Amino acid sequence: MPEYLEKVSETAELRQGDIIRRFHDPVSHKEASWGFVINADCDLANKKHQGHISWLETISTKQYWMNYWAPLQLIKFSEKQGKQICDQVNSIIKKNKIKTDKLNHEKLTKWTSRQEPEEILASLGVSNSKLLNSIEAFKKSITQITDENALDILESCQKLVGQDISKNSTEFQKFIVKQEGFPDFFLVPNLPEGDARGYVVLFRRIHGSEESSIYRSLMEARVNDEPGAFHRIGRFSDGVRFQIVQKLSFLFTRIGSSKEFENDCEQVVEWTIESKKELS
Repeated sequence: MPEYLEKVSETAELRQGDIIRRFHDPVSHKEASWGFVINADCDLANKKHQGHISWLETISTKQYWMNYWAPLQLIKFSEKQGKQICDQVNSIIKKNKIKTDKLNHEKLTKWTSRQEPEEILASLGVSNSKLLNSIEAFKKSITQITDENALDILESCQKLVGQDISKNSTEFQKFIVKQEGFPDFFLVPNLPEGDARGYVVLFRRIHGSEESSIYRSLMEARVNDEPGAFHRIGRFSDGVRFQIVQKLSFLFTRIGSSKEFENDCEQVVEWTIESKKELS
């Protein structure tokens, strides 16, 4: 077992850093849900948690790529494409003196929901394959998606406008490994009995369960005729669990400065630079 994971006695009480798992199908064990226990050790030891276990949802890296990262990229894609389309269409409207309001993102969204891209170009009296593809890609990017097809839709949209989809892998890898700023997730290489392809602890997905519904091991769950219940499979080392709790705390205790304060900070730096120039 790697140094960041620890085996736990089946009789040990639940503690912060414990990893819990629940099989969706207790027979096949094909799919599962995981969680990271975040209750403070002192609360658990002194029974101050009132029998309530708080835990962070944990998913596979693949799920995170498809269900979290890809939808965010679709939003960015639609915003960028929408602006380019609006600029181009507004230019056509002005040039052809078409009597209609100036197009913006909101109006473009409504327009594409009512008409197909071909109909939109026909109403503008133009024939432009690149603009057609852009509108089609925009329409796809704002269409209601399911968790399973967000990445496929993103790549389909990118292909329509001639973007290199291979960059998605590189950008995702950079994003999830570097974890810059105040990330709302934490990447771990593996879980006990995992597939060693990475798992992501989600800071914004905080759940709660009664302690009596979480068993100390899979065997205990089976003995109690609850093979589909949550059960502990191991524990993260102190170094990892403390990192997760610290980053979780940072995310929800950030205090932002006012715009006026930030502007004043920028101004004094400019004055400092200017004063040096004057002395030179």
